[in-house]
Amino acid sequence: MFKLSPHMSGQAAKEMFTGGTFEIRPFEARRETLFEEMGRVMLREFETPDRISRFYAESVGHVVGGHILRMHSETRSLLKPLNGLTTTQLHVLRRFIDERIEAGFSVIELANIVGLRPQRFAQRLRVATGLSPWRFVQAHRISRARNMLRNQRTPIVEISNSLGFASQSHFTNAFRDNLGVTPNAYRKMLS
Repeated sequence: MFKLSPHMSGQAAKEMFTGGTFEIRPFEARRETLFEEMGRVMLREFETPDRISRFYAESVGHVVGGHILRMHSETRSLLKPLNGLTTTQLHVLRRFIDERIEAGFSVIELANIVGLRPQRFAQRLRVATGLSPWRFVQAHRISRARNMLRNQRTPIVEISNSLGFASQSHFTNAFRDNLGVTPNAYRKMLS
């Protein structure tokens, strides 16, 4: 169960709506595919609880908050028009991720890099790439891994560590989820 604080709801509403007020309507519990898919992804992530990142938890919170506001709120204002991130902003994001991939970072830090608040950042990133912040970072990590796997001498555990994965098994699972093969099998296909 997620708890969406009034402060977080208010921040998300400021970013999504052009002023006015909002109120979350009571709603019947029902199946929502977004929550079901998030649950499946989270279960996979929690299988390797060595280091569940703050970044991952924040990403989930922002997605849930935005969804609840879009689908279950009464608002006296209009949704703000939405453009995607620019090519320059995406380049700045990728460079920031590369520089901090081992140490980690938060959704707030990513949003600040491009001068946006977290909810607006997530929306504009999705418009530009079709990906949530977490999926965007994960795709970037897997892309870097693919390049690093070309060097047959670099141990897979070293690649895993340099890309900020909690463990080699966490890396292997993420790689397989994205490409359908393990890093080792991918490396063999390259030779």
